[in-house]
Amino acid sequence: MRRLGFTVLLIMLGLPMAVEAKEYVKIGVYTNSSDSDPVRLLYEREGYSVEKRSVYTTDEGTKELMLIEVFDARDDNEIQLKNLLEVWKQRASIAAPEPKLIQVKEYVKVGVFPNTRDSQSLNARLVRDGFPVVERLLPAKNSRPADILMLIGPFDRHDQTVDALGKLRKVGRSFKEVLSYSNEPPPFSKGEAPPFEPTAPDQVLGLDLPPQPSTDTPAQSADTPMDVRLLGYVALDARYFREEPLYAGQVNSTASIALQPELYAAWNGGDSSLAFTPFVRAGDKDDERNHADIRELMWLNVFDDWELRLGIGRVYWGVTESQHLVDVINQTDLIENPDGEDKLGQPMFNLSHNSDWGTVDLFVLPGFRERTFAGLEGRLRGPLLIDSDQAQYESPDKDRHMDWAVRWSHYIGNLDIGLSHFSGTGRAPTLELGLNTQGQPVLIPRYDLLQQTGLSLQALSGSWTWKLETVSAVQLKKRHLAMTGGFEYTHVGLFGSQMDLGMLAEYLYDDRGISAPTPFANDLMVGVRWVINDVQSSEILVGMIHDMDGSANSINIEASRRLGQNWKLALEYRGNNVVEATDRLYPIRMDDYLQIELLHYF
Repeated sequence: MRRLGFTVLLIMLGLPMAVEAKEYVKIGVYTNSSDSDPVRLLYEREGYSVEKRSVYTTDEGTKELMLIEVFDARDDNEIQLKNLLEVWKQRASIAAPEPKLIQVKEYVKVGVFPNTRDSQSLNARLVRDGFPVVERLLPAKNSRPADILMLIGPFDRHDQTVDALGKLRKVGRSFKEVLSYSNEPPPFSKGEAPPFEPTAPDQVLGLDLPPQPSTDTPAQSADTPMDVRLLGYVALDARYFREEPLYAGQVNSTASIALQPELYAAWNGGDSSLAFTPFVRAGDKDDERNHADIRELMWLNVFDDWELRLGIGRVYWGVTESQHLVDVINQTDLIENPDGEDKLGQPMFNLSHNSDWGTVDLFVLPGFRERTFAGLEGRLRGPLLIDSDQAQYESPDKDRHMDWAVRWSHYIGNLDIGLSHFSGTGRAPTLELGLNTQGQPVLIPRYDLLQQTGLSLQALSGSWTWKLETVSAVQLKKRHLAMTGGFEYTHVGLFGSQMDLGMLAEYLYDDRGISAPTPFANDLMVGVRWVINDVQSSEILVGMIHDMDGSANSINIEASRRLGQNWKLALEYRGNNVVEATDRLYPIRMDDYLQIELLHYF
């Protein structure tokens, strides 16, 4: 009780708190609840709190490891184990394994790959972003070669795992599955507990992990003067619009090719690095979609708890699925995809400081990037073209206004917090009626100054993930509020298989109503995420956003599957069922499309 009171006092004072790695009693590994429930109830009736952790096996996919947390002090742990052994001896007809004292290390599961060549590109990106990557060779089965399990870790404490998950989201990664590994001591004899000395440093479910696979690309060490890697992808995609176009000049289908190489160089033991990521698309029937951009040209230097970045880069903020209200650093590359996830590179100076009380990021953003829009031949536009050549600004400095932003992020237990403020030119323009040089009516984008304070929260609770993004902003001397919040529930091991099924729901609100620049001012999003967890990394995401003030629906379907070692096939469907002419989506009501994309990674 005194320890609990002291812990609460430290949290209230905001002081850093050292938390030792805890020990657990392992009470079994189970495939389904029908096997695990009787064992769980056996211990819960005696007043013990049973935890469930996900583990990975090659033959049967994801299983559940059941644990009982015990104290930090070694002597207390041995007493707890003896008490649990007495409970176990009274189990009668319940088939429960003998409890064992273990230490648990957690890893974030990245995926399973058929070979190192297939995993190399993602491995290099994660290492570049500062994550500890571990690869383990899984046992071969039948005549198939052995697969590779890629993990991030290990983490001795769960708060470290939550911290890693938050940092992964910060760089645009959405891995969510956490695996628990254990170091098991030798069996106890005659009820006496010998000193705890793990017999194997890497054991999962009491089995030795296979060795790390060999790779043609050696990992960088402090003695390596320069580590240079060339990664990237080339993609061929085709879009088909199932309805005839509404406006003159538009087409029914189009195809194009995109190239995004990534050149990465690191030195000083990885503390200094340079990343260059250009992007180019060509061949589309819409000339505006044929474009090039520098997604990233960033120099990074790490010194102690500080990180300094200079150049052009992309920053991802936000936790919700349907939209990212707090993500204001980069401009949206709207002609790439209407979902708003693709971003243009932003010139920036970024200084980051990491400490026990959180991470503080300061951004200075010279130079403004204008939003991209469809041209004459392009779909997903209204009857009037948008003339970006006549773009207007509230600031007299126009696109040279010096923007800035600051963000504090931290993890308290299972809670991920982000508090940010942005001051500068807003990324979302308003569209005003005007004339082009030929005297034809067009829409002219206007970019006004914006002061926006944002808050993002994400809480993990077992199979539930609760999410919230909210902003309070001032633009043209008017304050507005907007929020997106909801949850995702993940059922791990669907029907006893290796598949996971996630169910999502979010509410989208903007107090500006119909005058908001987004069509989602009072809407409800529901969706399903189906992750197969196979070697091909197959997954499907289906979502629908319903207008609570009308009858409009937006439907999004995304599916992907790897093909062989270096190929990936992705399918995408975007559809709008719009009835009211006052709805913001009404001008694109005939622009439902199916896109197929074939990517080759190198």
